Amino acid sequence: MDTVESFVDNGLMLEIPSDTNYWLVRADGGSYYEDFLVNDFIAIADNEISLESINRFPQLNTDIGHTIEGFKALYQETYLKWNSQQISHAASRTMKFITEMKKNDIVIVPSHRSLYFLIGIVESDPFQILEKDVNISGHYKKCPYLKRRKIKWIKEVPRTAISDKMFWIFSTHQTILSLNEHAEHIDRLFTPIYIKNGFCYSSLKVNKKENITSAEWLKLYNVIEMVRSDSDVFVKSNVQSPGLISLLAPAGNVSIIVAVTLLLSGVILGEVNLPGVKVQGIIPYFFGKGKLEREKMRLENERLQLENDKIRIGINLSGQEKKLAESTALEISKELRISAFNAGKTFEFEKKMDSIDSLDEDELE
Repeated sequence: MDTVESFVDNGLMLEIPSDTNYWLVRADGGSYYEDFLVNDFIAIADNEISLESINRFPQLNTDIGHTIEGFKALYQETYLKWNSQQISHAASRTMKFITEMKKNDIVIVPSHRSLYFLIGIVESDPFQILEKDVNISGHYKKCPYLKRRKIKWIKEVPRTAISDKMFWIFSTHQTILSLNEHAEHIDRLFTPIYIKNGFCYSSLKVNKKENITSAEWLKLYNVIEMVRSDSDVFVKSNVQSPGLISLLAPAGNVSIIVAVTLLLSGVILGEVNLPGVKVQGIIPYFFGKGKLEREKMRLENERLQLENDKIRIGINLSGQEKKLAESTALEISKELRISAFNAGKTFEFEKKMDSIDSLDEDELE
């Protein structure tokens, strides 16, 4: 569903809201990774700090709302033996979870040793369960924390899919931290092509192990030049090989990005019929109505045979120009061993336990 070919089949494209925040949330060194996944939540410690105590604490109920100083004061009253550093870290963690995090934000949870990462969407405001309601069934370790948020898990990705610019998170010990500066690196983990902030993005993986030569770069840019016409297409690359090449263009030129991505992925344009474009948010795109919508659109496209009243995307190339673009793209695609960047696997909810059982025990302990 999250491949380039799926777009060709159904025409749906992911759109990520521009106001999305990104959070790393640790599961106590991965101890509660399975519990988070199976029961669709994240949680934070310090059960003595209840939602009721937060709502009633005078310094957190002023005209300026929640402040870090207010949370510190609450912790100082609750944990009398804690030092100032403990108070500061815990107050910051709780403020991020309760106040700064919001519904539809993206969360990433690392497993033990950060071998895998869960990626999900915040579905609820903070809520609190009772101690007696902590789930005790199942063979995995149970999270005792009572302050929680519901999460819709979308994907699990391996460490190898994480950008090297994010490797610093492997050594930090903060329970919750903002990853907003890595939004682009996280967005591309969802799907190879998506729209955000008025731009269409695409990620291609170069699997060649040797360095890319200047002649190969020239072929790559020639393909883009042949397809882009008068449209602006921007290219970002990780100079390491293997590595990623990122393409972006104004969302109005989505056809160019799709065409270049297809060509460099080894798809012959003459063999595909590109459908109309319909954008969807993250959860509708991956689950529920989004899955039904994709099937509905596929059947409708077959029945109506893509009538003229549908939005069509394509490229303005003559037959000879298209053949040249295809042959050049095929050549450079083979030389660089290019493929669309599909990270990890998307969850089908009924198969969650299958995913868990497939992990080695030492990866989750």
